[in-house]
Amino acid sequence: MRTWPPKIERPITDPDEGRPVRKRGWAFVMDAFDDVVFTYALKDAFSNVDIVEDYWERNPPPKRPECETLAHSTKAIAWIHVPKDESVAKENGGPIHSFHYFRPGWHWQGKVESRWPFDPPFLSEGSLMTSWYADDPAALATVRKVWNLLVRVTVNRVRLIYPGASEHGVHTGRYGIRYGHHALEWCTRNPNCVIGNRKRPADDWSVPKSKWYQDLRRRVIAEYGESFADPNLGGPLANVMPRNPPFAPVHLW
Repeated sequence: MRTWPPKIERPITDPDEGRPVRKRGWAFVMDAFDDVVFTYALKDAFSNVDIVEDYWERNPPPKRPECETLAHSTKAIAWIHVPKDESVAKENGGPIHSFHYFRPGWHWQGKVESRWPFDPPFLSEGSLMTSWYADDPAALATVRKVWNLLVRVTVNRVRLIYPGASEHGVHTGRYGIRYGHHALEWCTRNPNCVIGNRKRPADDWSVPKSKWYQDLRRRVIAEYGESFADPNLGGPLANVMPRNPPFAPVHLW
């Protein structure tokens, strides 16, 4: 299993510090259930994890609201802060590393729904982004650790659906985007729906049976129930976008 992206772009130079900086981002499609699973995985892996909402307002509050999980962010963007050096606690001045988390959302398209070959809603893509100094091995180790956790709660082998072809047309392969297992479960329960850009689970996909993943899953269900992430129920954590957004989240025609 690939545990680290093989290609990292050429570093840029921080004009203030004069040090080379690397940046990295990963795209994914995960629902609120997957958000909580990823949150629990982070909290198990690090001694301290802070999740705070991002603010675009002109005058943000002095202290940004902290979130219980990534699914609890009322903003599209949340920041994940984890310790960069576990030997020094954050409360004692230990350094932290930050990740920019852009949440996926469920979309309807209102008046043009009849033109789509699949049933709405559609789950859009999100992203996880970060940067670090190229000469800082502790930061690189932290980035790799978070990336490996994202890999463990997602999969990149899915089916690409071609509308109009026989049996919708199918191409199964590995893609650069990660897909949450619970979002794929939702697809299996809704056979005429897709997530991301026309993706559905591969025929041989199944929910991971590993003790690690099943334990995370049980904890999420015990705390929030099984249906809190269902977009058709419109729960407060499901992250359902308002109808008639100004742009189409995916283009299917």
